[in-house]
Amino acid sequence: MGLLAAINRWPVWRRSIRVGGARFEASSFDRLVYLVLQKFGFMGNDGRKFFAQHIRPGMRVVEAGANLGVFTLQLSKLVGPEGRVFAFEPDAALHAALRKNLDRNGVKNVTPIPRALGSRTARLGLKTFGLNSGDTRLCDNAAEAGATPVDVVTMDDALAGERVDFVKLDVQGWELEALRGMTRLLAENPAVQLFVEFWPYGLRRAGCAPLDLIAFLHENRFRLATSDGEPFTTEDAARWDDGSKKFTDIFATRP
Repeated sequence: MGLLAAINRWPVWRRSIRVGGARFEASSFDRLVYLVLQKFGFMGNDGRKFFAQHIRPGMRVVEAGANLGVFTLQLSKLVGPEGRVFAFEPDAALHAALRKNLDRNGVKNVTPIPRALGSRTARLGLKTFGLNSGDTRLCDNAAEAGATPVDVVTMDDALAGERVDFVKLDVQGWELEALRGMTRLLAENPAVQLFVEFWPYGLRRAGCAPLDLIAFLHENRFRLATSDGEPFTTEDAARWDDGSKKFTDIFATRP
């Protein structure tokens, strides 16, 4: 795996590809494949359609798990010059690529933040699973074999005093921990909308019970729906928790 991981990150894979009217450079072979899949519509179409319907000019958006910035740039265009996107990406290689992609496309309304989000300030380890550099997870021991030390912050601290209208949360099973670190933000922004990945396998891998995420959202007065607008109940969530690795997205709004 060590040799394959090294090959995956060879500089030769750092190709520039146009996706959705913007140019992106990959940081590795697997991210090059990711960009190709995005370009030809095999990935990301549902998300792009959803954001086009719900993000408005002037909004202030948080993106947790920005990756190379494909959705970051779409969000940047949708919020316009009066809006702002706060893009969190803790992986060093992905964050460097994110900054390059923002610069090469002349983006001025995005604040890239090289931190992970959690329920407390900490120094934890970030591990990549297999050759998919988009599949990373935090672990308590920053010195764990294969882990890279990263700084973890709460959204409450990182964005203290900021107005936030929309949060896109896709952090490979760490969603509940990130939500627990933004309770003040949720209280101070009663109209905030959340777009949260619900991946039971990833949540359990992170040490969280999947239905605890649903309970947290209900306790904070959110009404849950699918990205298509259909109600998403606790019973629906339980059906997704079937031992597989499938996932879905939850759109959480307050009445």
